[in-house]
Amino acid sequence: GEAAARQQHEQQRLLHEAAKRLGRPAQEVLVGLEELLEQLKRAERERKTLQGTLARVEAPRLIAEGKQINGVTFVAAAVKQADRETLAVLADAVKASLSKDGIVLLASADEGRAAVVIAATPETAKRVHAGELLKAIAPIMEGSGGGRPEFAQGAGKDPSKIPAVLRRAEELVRAALER
Repeated sequence: GEAAARQQHEQQRLLHEAAKRLGRPAQEVLVGLEELLEQLKRAERERKTLQGTLARVEAPRLIAEGKQINGVTFVAAAVKQADRETLAVLADAVKASLSKDGIVLLASADEGRAAVVIAATPETAKRVHAGELLKAIAPIMEGSGGGRPEFAQGAGKDPSKIPAVLRRAEELVRAALER
């Protein structure tokens, strides 16, 4: 009796609080939530479109800063405030923009952690396995990761080590490509 009444009263209070936050009458809470979810989906689609546009704009600059190692373009860069998904989109855009063989390593500090993505062209992946490269450098930033020969991603606890990760990756890529 009394416990059920308290529970019903609490549920009514929560319903009215949700209605107030949605700016709708209580009987329209579901309609308001559906509209909110649709807005969220639309914003996510727009974010992904902008992410792709940014990647296409940024790719030529990153390629220009890349290094040539035995005929392979090595692009390694720290990107400001990018999550792993953004890094992956950017790495794919850079890889697709390369005129020949290459490997792309992008890292970023995201929410107090380091995120790293590596993408390699098919021919380069035969000589430098992206997943193995990531496994070799991730411990520097107290992290882990792995992946396929052409794509790998990982994370670490210490974003201050990103410069050291980039340097070590270049050393390992040079050693693999100079064989």
